Amino acid sequence: MNPREQDLFEFGPFRLDAAERMLLRNGQPVLLAPKVFDTLVVLLRHRGHLLEKNQLMKEVWPDTFVEEVNLAVNISTLRKTLGESEDGRPFIETVPKRGYRFVAASEVPDGSDDELVIQNRIRARIVASDVGAPLTTEATDLAHSRAHKPATERFLLRRPVLIVILAVSALLLAMPFIWAWRASHTPAAAAAPKIGSIAVLPFRPINSAARDEYLELGLADDLINRLSSLKQVVVRPTGTVRKYTNENQDPLIAGKELRVDSVLEGNIQKLGDRVRVTATLWSVPQGKSLWSGQFDENLKDIFAVEDSISERVAEAVLPQFSGEDKKLLAKRQPESPQAHDAYLKGRYFWNKRTEEGLQKGISYFQQAIDAEPNFARAYSGMADCYVLLYDYNMLSPAVAVPKAKAAALKAIELDNTLSEPHSSLGYVETLYDWNWAEAENEFKTAIALNPNYATAHHWYGLQLAFEGRFDESLQEITRAQQLDPLSLPISSNLGRVLYFSRRYDRAVEQLKATIDLDQNFWGAHYKLAEVYHATGRYQDAISEYEKAFELEGDHAFAEALRQGYTDAGYQGALKRWLARLQERARNGQPSSFAFAEVYTLLGDNDQALSYLDKALNERTSWSVLINCNPTFDRLRGDPRFQQLVRREGLAQ
Repeated sequence: MNPREQDLFEFGPFRLDAAERMLLRNGQPVLLAPKVFDTLVVLLRHRGHLLEKNQLMKEVWPDTFVEEVNLAVNISTLRKTLGESEDGRPFIETVPKRGYRFVAASEVPDGSDDELVIQNRIRARIVASDVGAPLTTEATDLAHSRAHKPATERFLLRRPVLIVILAVSALLLAMPFIWAWRASHTPAAAAAPKIGSIAVLPFRPINSAARDEYLELGLADDLINRLSSLKQVVVRPTGTVRKYTNENQDPLIAGKELRVDSVLEGNIQKLGDRVRVTATLWSVPQGKSLWSGQFDENLKDIFAVEDSISERVAEAVLPQFSGEDKKLLAKRQPESPQAHDAYLKGRYFWNKRTEEGLQKGISYFQQAIDAEPNFARAYSGMADCYVLLYDYNMLSPAVAVPKAKAAALKAIELDNTLSEPHSSLGYVETLYDWNWAEAENEFKTAIALNPNYATAHHWYGLQLAFEGRFDESLQEITRAQQLDPLSLPISSNLGRVLYFSRRYDRAVEQLKATIDLDQNFWGAHYKLAEVYHATGRYQDAISEYEKAFELEGDHAFAEALRQGYTDAGYQGALKRWLARLQERARNGQPSSFAFAEVYTLLGDNDQALSYLDKALNERTSWSVLINCNPTFDRLRGDPRFQQLVRREGLAQ
């Protein structure tokens, strides 16, 4: 057997060379993360046989403890990459609770192709040697056999050689002219493709047994903030990239999913008081590395590492990297390592967008401020937390709003170049104060400071919708979606603004697209139910409400709606909904706005208006929807409704 045979495999359109670590599909390279490639090699070497999970993990990760989920992710990646065989079956079979088997037909190449290539190379050397240079042994044998042929045959043999020599000589003489012509006719973009967008993935641990998730995501968050100051490049926000924490994540696949031109990824390891970082910048369209670097610094000098990485990345993506750009990248407050570490943890929990996460975020931001009283970004993070706690009705307006405003104003006082606190102030002015002019001013300031801050465009778009300026609203939220295409809140709120503007068909289409991004995002199901109600599709509306409450974790509520619809149709389901709200109110969970919505749907205008009055007095974040939500269209002709709107300054 050829010694190389154990390293060469062919299956379907694929050819794998384990020694060269290369996978080809129809002759074209296929990129795989190192451990994903190793997984495929092990499966191929045991093709046709069941590989127990433990055995497979030992061969792929020798002397390293890893969780079973890592193997499952590798198998999933391979299935997506390889697709199916000609008979429609997957290449890799799962044996439940045991392991995996490579089942597609595979062959070990016989090496004939390799020999043919070698022979072709020998013949090429003979042509070069025909002018008198010494021949190799194999070439000498071939020349000797030619020498004993008749003269006519020898001439016929030499004739192609002479033709080739003349052709090569002519080509060599013409090459300078060819290069000059190509240079004058090749656009600059072809040599260096324009990079208009970048994603910074969470840094992966070098040793998975000693990982530090705060530092991994925090380093990415810091670099995202730095690179966002370069207005020529769109940088995906931290909330969008945080899901790419898997150690075997292929950066090019992530880049395609994130719809960016380039991806920055790397590894990080904390060793006592030192930190080791490697980073690589990838071109997604070209599938190749643009830059790579390694850094080993004292942990307190992590800022120097960030300086170096961000500067090198900027040099690679910007055709003209100026001194002013360099200043923007290096601009930071002189925060201490302790304050910086607490800030990273605060942003880590803020990005979870849960009540527990937001409360933890506030705690860590406060620790950062205690360590560094003039830490503007920590105040900005605290403002962001309080705004979301208010927006999600997790904290009363009386508590959340004053703290959100105070933290945002302090951040602006300390650093008036930050975009985020202006966005937070604008959103509070929108949801609580209903001061459209002041809110718009804050959002425009935020966008001027950072045109690529998706949240500013998102919240500004909502403010415009609440004001009834739907066309302008759609422009802003569409821009937010372009900046952050995988954001579920932005995608679903785009659908909701379409609903507010009574463009129901487009709203359904957009909300279904959001659900395609994540079937478990309850907010999109809830908004889709509202659209179905507005168009008279009551059964579909109840079905989507059920899904929303199930995903939110209120299974009893979902079952009550289902049973109510079965017993008495749409009105029966709404009455069950009302009963559930009354039960919550008795348990200290009042929701005046929710009562107003359900009473409106039931056609009880008196009760609906009474609860709307309470909701407006409570200043819950949902109250602003009275101005644009089609649910209340049936009340708009009532003088009492008009009086409420005028009283609160919500008239369009």
